[in-house]
Amino acid sequence: MRILFNTCLLCITTSLIPRVVHAQYENFITKEKILEQTNQIDSLNRILRLHHNEAISRKDTLEQIKVLKWIYWFNENNSELVSIENNLLSITKAYGDENLMSEVYYAFASKNFENGEFEPALSHLRSSYTIAIDLDQFSQALEAIRAYNSLILASSNFEQALNELNYFKKIVISDKSLLEEEKAKLALEVELEKAIIFLNSNQIDSSAILFNTILKKEALLNKNTLGRFKLFESTLNYRLDYFLKSRDTILKYLNLFSPSQKKDGLYTLSLIEDKLGNKEKSISLLSTIDSILEKEGYPFYGNAVSTYRKLVSVSKDSTREKYLGLLYYYENSNLSINEDLVSKEVSTKRHLLWLVIVIFILAIVFVFRFSQKKNKKEYSNKNSESSSIEFKFVNDLKRWEDKREYLSPEITLSSLAASLGSNTSYLSKYFNQELGISFSTYLGKMRINHLLTILKTNPEFVSKKSSIQIAESLGFKSIDAYTRAFKLTTGKTPSQYIKSLLNSDSN
Repeated sequence: MRILFNTCLLCITTSLIPRVVHAQYENFITKEKILEQTNQIDSLNRILRLHHNEAISRKDTLEQIKVLKWIYWFNENNSELVSIENNLLSITKAYGDENLMSEVYYAFASKNFENGEFEPALSHLRSSYTIAIDLDQFSQALEAIRAYNSLILASSNFEQALNELNYFKKIVISDKSLLEEEKAKLALEVELEKAIIFLNSNQIDSSAILFNTILKKEALLNKNTLGRFKLFESTLNYRLDYFLKSRDTILKYLNLFSPSQKKDGLYTLSLIEDKLGNKEKSISLLSTIDSILEKEGYPFYGNAVSTYRKLVSVSKDSTREKYLGLLYYYENSNLSINEDLVSKEVSTKRHLLWLVIVIFILAIVFVFRFSQKKNKKEYSNKNSESSSIEFKFVNDLKRWEDKREYLSPEITLSSLAASLGSNTSYLSKYFNQELGISFSTYLGKMRINHLLTILKTNPEFVSKKSSIQIAESLGFKSIDAYTRAFKLTTGKTPSQYIKSLLNSDSN
């Protein structure tokens, strides 16, 4: 997911660069590229601000927008983020280009996702694709819808994802300005997205039917979409136990895959080789995935947990310790918001086995979990601030909890960090390292535990309010978020819990 956002953000930024780059900006751009590649973020921010001042002095609004987006993306000071966001919105609105407004909202969503703020990310993505649809920028809209659906699918909300795609397809088909060929291409891309959703929701027959429809019109797919289609085809064949067909497709089209698609392709290849009895080759492919993740700074990756579980089981000594740390990182980090792509590989027996292993090695993991210093985002600031400074806000957080401010629907990681005098990086690190949960999980648990406290003394509370009213009173912005947090906290849905509560009272 993170790669999806970064890739799209890069594409959007590129679209803002004039075809003929002004000579006065070339020096800035060259330095910025080098500093980004070498992860010198502080120096990069200084150069970006000089670049921005240059654009202001030349009254180059378009360049200001482009640079401000990058300043916003790399900024770690939460007290400045809101100011930058408002500045970007103000300048873009004044510029009068609605297409740029759609791209700016996409940039906001990227940062929201990076900070683990999924509700704001969904809101900004919705704004992005709504504007793009109104402007007939359908390719841009579809990209935002893909990102939007990737987030809501994390909660298994397949129906909503399908509704978004059907709505988009209806708009495309009814648009009179589009050529029929363009309509056909966009409609085919929508069908591909729906086929992928069916596959992820284990509706294999429906997915296979759409696959055969798309296959007949494969010539309409552009190069990027073709890579996505071939990855889907190979995954579908794997799920249907056509292992050789799946392997052949991946090997033939691997060069068409995007970086994130390539990891998924290699993962599926590993599963195939394992099925075919080629254990060493299977492990070698997983090691390749680890190498790719290391180069990328260990971003979100849907199959990371399964990858590192397998690598831990076959590794020894320091290599095993490294994989243990990464397994703990992905299992407890807010990056792991999705289930593995090929869900039938996970069995209940295996989960229980790993639960025992994780409990046994917990003490060791606490020592090694971040010792590798591979993750640029999580580890680069370790020497700049001691742990006593990092987590000095603990007492303030406790007072914040006592005031029940977690019930506010507007609370985000950024706003909480600002109220505690910290920043999102260290606050997120506190939740992941010290509490072992993401911020969104923490917030949901606080709200649900507050409700459970009420129910202990006033079980009639739930009978006097609708589910929507209860969710809103706790600060949730949707029933889905409320239900998801309730089940994560109690192991039951709200209706199941209330039913058991009423039964216990009657007894």
